Amino acid sequence: MKIWVKGYLGVKVELGDKSFIEFGTDRVTVRDLLVQLGYQRDESFTAPGAVGRLVILVNGRSTLHLADGLDTVLRDGDRVAIFPPVAGG
Repeated sequence: MKIWVKGYLGVKVELGDKSFIEFGTDRVTVRDLLVQLGYQRDESFTAPGAVGRLVILVNGRSTLHLADGLDTVLRDGDRVAIFPPVAGG
């Protein structure tokens, strides 16, 4: 199963020369993906050195608006975008 991953605005996603991660299992959650990418596991995932939660989109939809949040099961070919916490005015 391939999950396409992209980090934006200073969120570095270490994938080498690939833009996807392959998993040997059919049941992978957003939370599993973040752990695989090396993000610190705590109450809310945070980028190294960042304060606050990451903004994570699965196929263009925020995990905040998905029924299972970070426990959303990913499917082959899903696209995940990871943004740092941002503020503006």
